[in-house]
Amino acid sequence: TTGSSPLQFLMKCRVEKALELLRTGNFRVAEAAYEVGFYDQSHLDRHCRKFFGFPPKAAIKAALAVHGFVLKNPGIVQDTTAELA
Repeated sequence: TTGSSPLQFLMKCRVEKALELLRTGNFRVAEAAYEVGFYDQSHLDRHCRKFFGFPPKAAIKAALAVHGFVLKNPGIVQDTTAELA
């Protein structure tokens, strides 16, 4: 047993899949939300905060940081590896 209702279990699975998609760097938050069946980005954001305590954009920032990139402004990714050399 998961300790949650079937609906809650399904929602958590959808949020986890959306976070996986976001970490690939190939999806925007709205695209990942739609891909896993959420009506819109705010719906995904609300459930992500509920289950994991952070917004979906935090997953993107964390994934970029691992690869040496920084999200300066929405939609602009800057390579910071050159600054480190």
